[in-house]
Parts: sequence; C-alpha cells; structure tokens
Amino acid sequence: MSELSLRDYSTAVKEIIRGNPGKQAEELVKTLPDGVTSKAFGFAISGKTIKILSGVPSLWSVFEVINRISPQKDYDFSMRGIFDGKTKVISKRANAKMNTDELKREMFVGGAMDRIFYETIITEEFQIKFSEYEGTILQTNDEETARRYFQLLVGLFPFVESEKDTKQAKIECVFNIEKWDSFRKEQKKRGTLKCTITLDGNMMGTKGNSFVF
Repeated sequence: MSELSLRDYSTAVKEIIRGNPGKQAEELVKTLPDGVTSKAFGFAISGKTIKILSGVPSLWSVFEVINRISPQKDYDFSMRGIFDGKTKVISKRANAKMNTDELKREMFVGGAMDRIFYETIITEEFQIKFSEYEGTILQTNDEETARRYFQLLVGLFPFVESEKDTKQAKIECVFNIEKWDSFRKEQKKRGTLKCTITLDGNMMGTKGNSFVF
C-alpha cells in the first residue's frame, strides 16, 4: 500500500484521538507493524514562504490541502531529472483533479525516470517545489496568504493550538501496536497513539488515545 497523504494521515490521527476511529484510521493502523512506529510533521513560515520540515510524502499532498481554500482549475507541472539516460526539463499543464502520479504515468508512457532533481507545481496563486536538496517549499504571492496556508496545514491536526505569530510547528505521532498473541482468538490490532506538539521550539503538550481494530 502506498503511503497515506498528509490529509488522510491527519484525518486518521484525528479520528483516533477523538475516540471515534473510522475507515481512515483503520486503514492506517492496518499498515503498521507491531511495536513502535513514529512519524514527525513540521511546518515553518517566513514571509511569503512555507517550508515543509518533515512528514509530507509528496508535493501533491501539499497541493490537495491548499486546493481546499484556493481551488484551482489546473496547474503547470515540471520536472528536472535524468530521463532515458539524459538530463531534461519537462513540463505539462494538467487539470487540478489529476494528481502528479497519474500525470507522470501519462508523461512517461514507455519511458524511464532514472532520477528526479526537482518537481514543481505552479498556479497563479502559489508554487510548490520539491527538490532532493531543499525538500518541499510552498511559495505564495503575499505574506497574508502564506499565513492562511500555514494555519491550514497546522490545523490539519486540530489539537494543535497555534497563535497568529507562530513561526514553526512540529507534531510527532507515535503508534505502539501490541504484539499479536498467536493463542488469542481475536486477530485484532490493539495499541495506543500519542502525539507530541512543539511550537517555536516549546513543548506544548501531548494528545493521545488507545484503539482496537
């Protein structure tokens, strides 16, 4: 199974912490091995720029979140990398409903992607770039928009109470899945979730819950 998107992961965590786990939470937990599994998310804002410090599997994960409050009809997607043994920059416009994985498959029918140096999504309102050196960066046209996007990303974890002047938020979620006893009749996943919140370097507390699937 592919890694859950930022939106889906945060939804699963929210469901468990609120004590009302649904399909998304069950899907996530079933992918986890016995024992401890941790995942950290980090977001930092400076002026018109938001840097994704950790936890986001792809720039599309950022796009689908931002697209909720700044709906786009389409976007320009470009990549620089080694394709079929040659260094190239390739680009294509796509409908906003098509994710970048689907777009790549369409762009590389019969071809090979040997290595990607960077990927970029460009719209009239924002730009998202992922590179192997800088990670994922979201660039906006003004500071007010950047703050809205930052609050939206942090707000995916509703138990994180950031302030208007918060510059950095980090959330670490730790799952501890009980080892399954082969003599037990019920083959269910039992465990606990604990999320630690840090704002601007200050530990703000933890949220968690237990679960059974």
